[in-house]
Amino acid sequence: LPREAPELEVAIARQRRSREQRAREIAARLASLGAPIDVAGLVAGADPAKSIARPQIAQCLIAAGHVASVAEAFDRFLGEGSPAYVPNRGISPVEVIEMVGLAGGVCSLAHPGQLKHQDLIERLVDAGLPCLEVFHSSHDEAAQAHYLGLANRYGLCVTGGSDYHGENARRAEYFGVTNLPAQHYRALETLLATARQYAHPTPTVPASADI
Repeated sequence: LPREAPELEVAIARQRRSREQRAREIAARLASLGAPIDVAGLVAGADPAKSIARPQIAQCLIAAGHVASVAEAFDRFLGEGSPAYVPNRGISPVEVIEMVGLAGGVCSLAHPGQLKHQDLIERLVDAGLPCLEVFHSSHDEAAQAHYLGLANRYGLCVTGGSDYHGENARRAEYFGVTNLPAQHYRALETLLATARQYAHPTPTVPASADI
């Protein structure tokens, strides 16, 4: 993205505050379940460039001795439908697509195989979604083929990756294993270059100008 994208920066700051409030709500639920965590320490020590997310809360649960692994934290407390789960609130996907596009970036819908509402894909395409993550550590060959077909149908650029979030986080074992095939990487590079030109158009020099 361009260095200066004030509207996007404001939106990201708002989203971070929303994530912090969500962490406090999750912590309150965990406390009521007999699994308190140091949420004040989590917030105080958070990287200002990143939002607080469930993997960090899972690490707090491990540190407090309530669970033995990130996977157990999600299975018992943090996964959707679990007793301490709080849905993420904030900027809508449609707003994100528009803001990132205006700033010269591109959005990709991550791991669509995990979506409960598959009709969201078509709705986001209608809103201008340019990319779909086809290659993901949770997608088997059948899922890859399905989402590659959707990307081709809607004219979307293909993205992919391991979804690595650190050595002690879920999917750490897929680091460097799930990759984006070269032809799709090149197409993504082209799309990004076009998006950046849109945000920073090359000035036209008059024919009579002294250069």
